Amino acid sequence: MKRAFQTGMLAFGIVLAAGCSSASTDADMRHDADQAMQTASDQLNNLADMNDERVLSVKNGTMNGRSDVTLGEAMEAFFDGPTWHYFSGTDDETEETHDVVEFTGYFMYNEKSAKARIQFILHEDDTFEMGAGSYNDIDQSALVLGALMDKVYESYDADHAPTASAAQANEDVEAASVKAENAASETTPARSNAADAAPTGETPESEISQSGESTDLNDFERWNAGETDLALSIVLDGEPLNVIIGQDTPNGVKTIVFSDTMKQGWNLPVEVADANFSPFDDFGDLKEGFSLFVTKHDFAGDGVPEVVLAASDGMLETYVWVYNYDYTFSEYDAPPLSLAWYGEGQSGLQLNGDRIELPYGSQGLVDEYVYDGMGFVDQ
Repeated sequence: MKRAFQTGMLAFGIVLAAGCSSASTDADMRHDADQAMQTASDQLNNLADMNDERVLSVKNGTMNGRSDVTLGEAMEAFFDGPTWHYFSGTDDETEETHDVVEFTGYFMYNEKSAKARIQFILHEDDTFEMGAGSYNDIDQSALVLGALMDKVYESYDADHAPTASAAQANEDVEAASVKAENAASETTPARSNAADAAPTGETPESEISQSGESTDLNDFERWNAGETDLALSIVLDGEPLNVIIGQDTPNGVKTIVFSDTMKQGWNLPVEVADANFSPFDDFGDLKEGFSLFVTKHDFAGDGVPEVVLAASDGMLETYVWVYNYDYTFSEYDAPPLSLAWYGEGQSGLQLNGDRIELPYGSQGLVDEYVYDGMGFVDQ
């Protein structure tokens, strides 16, 4: 059920790590460090609460009278580095306890990047209302926050407004569909659904996973700079994990594995052999033309797949990282995925059974690496 937005605003206090203004370099450095720690905390909280029902109820809810778009869709289209976090807090004035979903994200304010922090207060009748908010830890009034939300929806409408040609194309498609349906109903006898169903106990051929089937980058999940976070869900030896790829803040790319059980995230290493040849620039951002790709592949055939991450421009450079599962990670507070192999190629890669194939040159040459149970061996 979608939560509806309730008009009004609670004077609900925000708990923030606010830096003190100072002319000294040391104070500025401490302030920057505090902000970096707060940003990291926001991102980890976002990962921990990504499936929280209260967070989802707000993200999937509607406000500003807009039933055609969810709040989450509008916010994540407008803000960079969006995060969502649930907590139970106390109203500063009434001392009443409330369920709160807090949003943070970056946007341009007075021609500079600013961090917005906005709270949404949940009610038992499946409604919510906007609570306190701030820009760069400076409290903002209800009027200012309301104007910001208006801008959020205006921006969404501008980005999603159909062009005249697209609108005409949609009308043509709809008209053709109606015409085809009418023609079919006039010429084709009715059949029961049972006639089209596969016999009991059989699986349609399209659903069968072919053993040894080759996988290339077209079969991976793909993320491009500027897109919303990509999450690859995977269960390894009964442990639910999420591999998160997305834009870090204020710059760089985040590659994180998050444990649902431990509510903790770890960075996945993406170092390269030579810093002069890398898919990332000096700020850690993806270079123009590169995309990140991620999938899971069971090289050993033991039912516990490895995670394969690749960065490729599809033409000249491809970088590959393979991570395997650490069965003892929860006992030693270690990352659940550790780097098992790193390699480089050119136009792409293929995963074929127990091997990785990296094409190079224009003559169909391939570097082949086979998993032997301990690691990958160059053939």
